[in-house]
Amino acid sequence: MDIPLIRAIIQPMDTGLNVDFKGPNTWSAGTLGDSEWLFAPTPACLNEILDLGTYLDQNPLAVEALLPDEFDLPECRKLIADAKSALTEGARFAVIDRLPLDDLSEYATIRVYWLLMSMVARPVAQKQNGTLLFSVQDEGQKFKPGSGIRPAVTNIEQHFHNDNCFNDAPPEYVSLLCIHPASEGGLSRVISLTSVHNRIKEKYPELLERLYQPFYFDRQREHLPDDSPYLAQPIFRYDGQLRARVSPALVRGGYVVKGHEIDAQGDAALNALLDVLADETLWHELRLERGQIEIANNQQTGHSRTSFVDAPTGNKRLLERLWLRDSGKRTYFG
Repeated sequence: MDIPLIRAIIQPMDTGLNVDFKGPNTWSAGTLGDSEWLFAPTPACLNEILDLGTYLDQNPLAVEALLPDEFDLPECRKLIADAKSALTEGARFAVIDRLPLDDLSEYATIRVYWLLMSMVARPVAQKQNGTLLFSVQDEGQKFKPGSGIRPAVTNIEQHFHNDNCFNDAPPEYVSLLCIHPASEGGLSRVISLTSVHNRIKEKYPELLERLYQPFYFDRQREHLPDDSPYLAQPIFRYDGQLRARVSPALVRGGYVVKGHEIDAQGDAALNALLDVLADETLWHELRLERGQIEIANNQQTGHSRTSFVDAPTGNKRLLERLWLRDSGKRTYFG
């Protein structure tokens, strides 16, 4: 282990080591009612969406130039306010059920989605090149450490993680609009990270502190040419609320990229985290259907996706992703 990481480990840190997390964000499978995470547009809201779609078709504009304050959408604002309350004060995830995609053009669909999510928070870059809207679909590529290939463009299972946890400025919220579901698989799962923390404290108390100390994360080649290909950050931090950077695969990959073996306690702590994340009693599972939007608090929940298969003909699984963050700049590095 190099000297900078040793120094980071021995420095005192604010932690939630002695906190027993409670409240609406600390849930497990079967404890959530639909009203805590599922939000349906009212008929008046759907009419606003359809009218907005017609207007956008007739008045073309680049999606990035669209600002919600320029449109009078009171019913939509109520819908998004309810969903955001769940993101910040409730279960920390929400599903909007759903946009009327069959009555919207493809052009209008993306712009309506952009405007609604801009009411949650500001869309920010998802790649160093400034990409703001990211298509999640299988491109036939293979994920491996240091490759720069993200699991989002494969059909492999994505284990529980936080998006962009290998960057200094991860998004506050992640949203996914389902354009087409998979033929088989592709189920979405959400997990409460305060519930995960409580379970680790219960089962592996001797390892919890290590999760508040830095690990190396593979940055997936999303960095400046002269910058480090790995990032040293703790998995858990506490500032009055628990916040997390969960991605065991990218931590394992970070040590491969660094060319170092993980320390024994770090390896044990990572395995403890994996063991708790694998506990199905902590998961909320759903199948995103066409037109539904899933929004997750990216620092207080983890999300995952099962592997999937696309039909040999017809529409492939396609979700449109936005990263949302009001802090910092809109650029990738924040």
